[in-house]
Amino acid sequence: MVKQYRGCSKLFGATIDEKDGTVTYGKPFSIGPVKSISKTEEDASEEVWADNMLQYDVDGGKSMTRSFEVTNLLPAIEAQLMGMDEVAIGDSGLKGYATPSVAQRPYFAIGYALHDGDPDNPVEYVWAFKGT
Repeated sequence: MVKQYRGCSKLFGATIDEKDGTVTYGKPFSIGPVKSISKTEEDASEEVWADNMLQYDVDGGKSMTRSFEVTNLLPAIEAQLMGMDEVAIGDSGLKGYATPSVAQRPYFAIGYALHDGDPDNPVEYVWAFKGT
């Protein structure tokens, strides 16, 4: 049976932990409504032709760039993705964000959710990027 989905909804994130060669993902959380998803591939390889024949192929490597655009990115979610901790500012009731050391920053998987007509109930997550 072939899987068929109607669209993608929301950009999601999940923490990534790796211990003893085993990768585990934390509970997915919504980053925000997804406005666009794009992928760009660049190939720096070059074919060298002479006398209407391929003489050799210079492999220059490939690169891939994935981009996501969301609307309404909440400051708390942005701080979470940047590895910042929420802190209280005195007794004012205000919140601020502090940056911990680089060694404490978590890794995240970023991706989108596929749904089958109900955007609030994802059928499958597609993890497309991993990093800090």
